[in-house]
Parts: sequence; C-alpha cells; structure tokens
Amino acid sequence: MSENATYEDLLKRIQALEHEVSELKNTRRDLQTENMYFRKIFHSSPDSITISTVEDGKFIHVNDAFERMFGINRQSAIGKSSETLGLWPDKAVRKKMLIHLRKKDRFKKEGSVRNVEFQHRRASGELFDGSGSAELIEIQGKAYI
Repeated sequence: MSENATYEDLLKRIQALEHEVSELKNTRRDLQTENMYFRKIFHSSPDSITISTVEDGKFIHVNDAFERMFGINRQSAIGKSSETLGLWPDKAVRKKMLIHLRKKDRFKKEGSVRNVEFQHRRASGELFDGSGSAELIEIQGKAYI
C-alpha cells in the first residue's frame, strides 16, 4: 500500500483480506471433513489396508483389520516394515510384487498388482493364505504402497 492510500482503498483491502480468510477457513473445514471421511473408511474397512514407504517398507498407517488379521497392534506396526515384523514367510514373493509395482507402462503412471495369492504369517507364527492388491502411489514426491 502506498502512503497515499485512501480510506476507501484500505477498506477495500480489508474486505478482500476478510474474504480470503473466509475462503481459507472454508477450505480448511472441507479438508478436515474429507480427512474424517477417509479415516473412517480406512479404519472401518473389513479388509486389511496399509500404507508403507517404498524406500524401506516401513508402515505409515495400518487399519483395524490389519490389527485383527496379523495380531499386531497399530503402535507396534507403525515405523516397522513387514519384513521386520516377519509377515512374509517367503520374502521372494514380496520382492516379486515390488518389481511388478515398479513397472510402468504407457497407460498408467504408477504400478499396481491385483488379487495376488500369497501366504502371510501372523504375530503368533501361524501361516495363512490370502490375496491382496497394491498400488504404487506418490504423495509429495515420496513413493508409497
């Protein structure tokens, strides 16, 4: 603002700033609502859902079904990899899945696998058969599964 700004100029600028603040508050409220929906969907899904880093395989998020399926609580899983937790009895299967996920073709930007049959291990040591799907996603420049 110049030193010669009139009262009307200042009033217009204040009104514009009030409008911007109002828009930001609405956007924040909408994002919080959207976040709430996704958290509820993520945690209430009957299927095990996880988000882990591609770089080191460490879990960022796991849902309630993961806890029930593997017998590992969320706090114990976050920050550890499925390999560290011993969830893959055959580590070669996981490596194959990662290789497939990293493959990109001209029709898709990110890799995916669908309905792959595999065997997992619960925290108790019990083996079980299952199937799973995975997507390679990028968020803020970092790759996740």
